[in-house]
Amino acid sequence: MAVTFPFVLLILDYYPLRRLDGGPGGASLSRLIVEKLPFLAIAIAFTYITIAIQTEALASFRELHWYERPLVAARGLGFYLYKFILPTGLAPFYRANTSPVGPSDLANFAVLSGITVYCILTLRKKRLWTALWAFYVISLLPVLNIIQAGSQGAADRYTYLPLLAPMMLVALAAAFLFEKAKTAKRMPLLRMSLITLTSACLIIAMMYSTHRQIPYWKDSITLWTRERAVYPYEPLAYNQLANAYLKNKDYRKAEFYITTALQLNPRSTKYYLIRSEIYMDRGQYSMALKDIESALGISPRHKKARRSLEIVKSRMSRQ
Repeated sequence: MAVTFPFVLLILDYYPLRRLDGGPGGASLSRLIVEKLPFLAIAIAFTYITIAIQTEALASFRELHWYERPLVAARGLGFYLYKFILPTGLAPFYRANTSPVGPSDLANFAVLSGITVYCILTLRKKRLWTALWAFYVISLLPVLNIIQAGSQGAADRYTYLPLLAPMMLVALAAAFLFEKAKTAKRMPLLRMSLITLTSACLIIAMMYSTHRQIPYWKDSITLWTRERAVYPYEPLAYNQLANAYLKNKDYRKAEFYITTALQLNPRSTKYYLIRSEIYMDRGQYSMALKDIESALGISPRHKKARRSLEIVKSRMSRQ
């Protein structure tokens, strides 16, 4: 998300610095853009490097058609706001949702459009709203599947910076309500107490939610068991569990989970190679050979599969 840094600086110039309106260090729009060019050059360089080194992850992105990308991006914008308001069903991986447009998408589009139109109409009068919404959207742009490294549609870790915008809005709303209650003519103390109590309850609820999430991140097994609980038909969960048990030399469980992953996604070269590795470690070379051949049937030029084929044939020739 660091690639959005020059654009975030422009948002700060707009509000709260108001540099376009003669604020401290005021300048024309063209001057402000020129100031950000060095940061933009660095951002472009890092973007190119990221794309160049993640060719394997980007291969899954090419499965998305161009017309699906705006839909998935819009779903991402709404998804993060929804999880901010109601942080339940959190998981380490959310696959990109490419299902046809449904009623929830229409509701999502209405909310996003409503916020955007309101910000445009109040561009001059209420700059805070526009600045916060622009910050939220722009800081999320690199991870909204328009250009994506991987098959995820969203990830909780992507929200660390973007959710500063709605959090600031909530904090300012609480401060505004408290000041209103403080100057109220009727029962100001009771009103302030209610606002304070409500804020305290929200903070305690968030602390409790965080406390419940921490154990899931103990290790790979607990983490991906959580993924399986939330999304029982997600093959990546079973793949990662297989990797974790393989690392622990628990071949029985590793084989069970990777076989389940293959049942959910039988066209995965990666999953066949993982199971072949399990079979090779157990000395079951004929079964390993069968899985490697299945992997090559899907991806004939897969380098790792070709190397694995050479290794398993070499071991079989020694028997």
